[in-house]
Amino acid sequence: MKKRRFLKIALISGAIALPLWAVISSDAVSSKSAQVLNDLKGFYVGLGLGNAWLKGQDTINDETGDDVSTVKSRLSKTSPAVNFSLGYEKTFNDVYVLGVEANYLYTKFSTSKNNLFEDGTGIGTYPIKNTLKMNNSYGLSLSFGRRFDRITPYAKLGIVSTEFTTQAQSPGEDPNPLSAFNGSQTKRVFGLATGVGMKYALTHRLDLVTEGVAHFYQSFKTNNFSNSSTDPHTMTVDPWLFMFLVGLNWKF
Repeated sequence: MKKRRFLKIALISGAIALPLWAVISSDAVSSKSAQVLNDLKGFYVGLGLGNAWLKGQDTINDETGDDVSTVKSRLSKTSPAVNFSLGYEKTFNDVYVLGVEANYLYTKFSTSKNNLFEDGTGIGTYPIKNTLKMNNSYGLSLSFGRRFDRITPYAKLGIVSTEFTTQAQSPGEDPNPLSAFNGSQTKRVFGLATGVGMKYALTHRLDLVTEGVAHFYQSFKTNNFSNSSTDPHTMTVDPWLFMFLVGLNWKF
């Protein structure tokens, strides 16, 4: 009889204690998790994968004496993008997140356009092919976000330094093979980087990151592509880039 009563009391106590313990334990874990997330600060490394679009306009000038003939073309190309980042962020007042980030962007852009060029003298025309390649890109940016539990939307602004290669080639005017040319030049160009994104804290060390970023570059002009100093060919390029990335940041 006493054993049955003891067993009954134990079952009732257990039935009351287990849910109560679960609630307390859950609250403690949630409180600890929130505290850990909100107190995060320090360095992180990131890897992002996505797609990028390189667009722009180039203008080729053919200067013959006092005559200048131009041809304009729009360039557009997409490419897979891989972004490596190293950054530091700090949380203020448990909700505001300020960060600084350096990144390296790898793409395989190469876009070409065939045009029929009119000689500056107005005598004839000849074909010309212009090509724009994006080799590598480095960036440095500041970000500001607001934390909502595990989600942190943010905006970023910074500078970017990108190496472009331009190429122009033509068989020249028939029947003058000396007017043929095939030249290429590489220049490093600076621009403005701006974007928005969102981080989701999978754990206190691992973030899932999605962001869209745009690069606006200063226009640049090449040197003479042709073999003639009296009939120079130059190119003016005005590129910009947009990319969408999904990746992971690991804090340490």
